[in-house]
Amino acid sequence: AHNLFLLLRPGGRFATSGEDAVGYLNRAAELGLSRAMDQLGELYKRGNLVEAHPEESERHYRQAVEQDYQPALFGLADLLLNHGETTPERLEEGLTLLQTAVDNDDIRAINDWAVYNFEGIFVDKNEVEGVALFRRAVDAGNILAMRNLGVAYEYGRGVEQNLAEAQKWYQTALEGGHPDVPRDLERLAGKTPTYWYAKDDQALGPVALQDLQALIDNGEVGSESLIWKPGLPEWIPASAD
Repeated sequence: AHNLFLLLRPGGRFATSGEDAVGYLNRAAELGLSRAMDQLGELYKRGNLVEAHPEESERHYRQAVEQDYQPALFGLADLLLNHGETTPERLEEGLTLLQTAVDNDDIRAINDWAVYNFEGIFVDKNEVEGVALFRRAVDAGNILAMRNLGVAYEYGRGVEQNLAEAQKWYQTALEGGHPDVPRDLERLAGKTPTYWYAKDDQALGPVALQDLQALIDNGEVGSESLIWKPGLPEWIPASAD
């Protein structure tokens, strides 16, 4: 039943209507497949292939959680925290579920928990803890956390401001397919200084900060090489900037 859902859903090999596909997904859930319960929770939460229905979403997520299907912990936590009315009881349960998902190394939960700490959402603001959690999610390959690390370095939040590091993490997130990063890179370009550097009695440039860093790393520009950027009254050794 679940395989039929995968084949018949939009984008599947034998795609028909979403209604047919969801019918088989419901059947898989009725037969006890916890993965199908979790997927139904997501569909009803997002209004994807079905009309959004928070109550139905919660019912399916809870069935999956009752079967100890770990990915559903994050789905239910996200539903309780970010969809529909958030009562104190739902907030408390959502945060408990999210923390459990973090402890189980769910990278989606780790990134969300990082955001909540970083921005002070639902919990006391702690940018340093948020950055530490972003790094943990990055180590697991989460592109959302890669972009969030870029934000931290761009604005110096939880870390010392470093536009070259921001550029690196934005670029990594872009290569991973994050859709918002092109705007971040465009904004960052307006902040990143351009440099000229002296080599063999010639002034070469302009180069962006990250490109100058690469030249330093590969030895083409030394610590005593002269560099200049707009705003400096004269050329200075690279080590002085």
